[in-house]
Amino acid sequence: MKKLICYASGGLCNRIAPLLSCMAYKEKHLATELLICWEPTFRCFAEYTDIFEYPTDAKIITKKEMRNLGVTQVFATSPHDIAFDAHLYKEPSLFETVKSLGELYDINGEVGGEVSVVYGNTFIEGLCSKEDAIRQFEKLMLLPEITNSVTTFLEGQNQFDVGWHIRGTDFINDSYEGYFVKIQEYLHNHPDKKVFICSDEPEWEKKMKQEFPDNIYYREKQHHVEKLNPELDTWKDNTNTPPAAVKEAMIDFMLLMRCDRIEANTASSFSNLAKTLKGES
Repeated sequence: MKKLICYASGGLCNRIAPLLSCMAYKEKHLATELLICWEPTFRCFAEYTDIFEYPTDAKIITKKEMRNLGVTQVFATSPHDIAFDAHLYKEPSLFETVKSLGELYDINGEVGGEVSVVYGNTFIEGLCSKEDAIRQFEKLMLLPEITNSVTTFLEGQNQFDVGWHIRGTDFINDSYEGYFVKIQEYLHNHPDKKVFICSDEPEWEKKMKQEFPDNIYYREKQHHVEKLNPELDTWKDNTNTPPAAVKEAMIDFMLLMRCDRIEANTASSFSNLAKTLKGES
């Protein structure tokens, strides 16, 4: 049986989107075994099973197990992406595999090897259409503690008109003031609207609630993204996202999708994936 390995790396939604594409491919190619190589990195220290139930039609493997399978093809956008991933996370497994094979296949090429690895950070339309990938999301079985948290927060709430993702930390060009101006303008024109906000900057959430107490809603979180090295001034490639913080993010992600529409940070895979899964352009 041929094997397709989804090499999940980076942040939470950089892992989920390509996984959905691999799941859709597997659904149409029943003779292919889907393997998920999902090991923690500083942008997502959570294991797959910290967020989801163990998959029923796939197997989770380690990078060591991946190397021992005898990979015959690796698909990625560019050699630079493979090299950068190895440098950033100090883990050269995939880089060394490509080097030993002597060839890297285009991310949208036709998968046909006995053991193929796919590395990407968004939907992989070479495997399937985006529409087919989106349909796979409901097959990811979230842990009960996550779904229960979503249900508990929504109890007694009417529908939120807008979900606003306020991204901070490693997005160094974003500022609280920029988000404040946009939300202020929106509420000036729509004073009765309810806005759900979520952010990896807890102080921004509290401050926004203080500014617009009648319109802003957010979920208080116990765990947040931290600096990997607290002595550095920058957040750039210096985030520590522990498993508990990833769970908090997944709860916020599901709440975003329950809003009537989403205001996304254009540079963020988190809110853009939520918009895509909702069917928003």
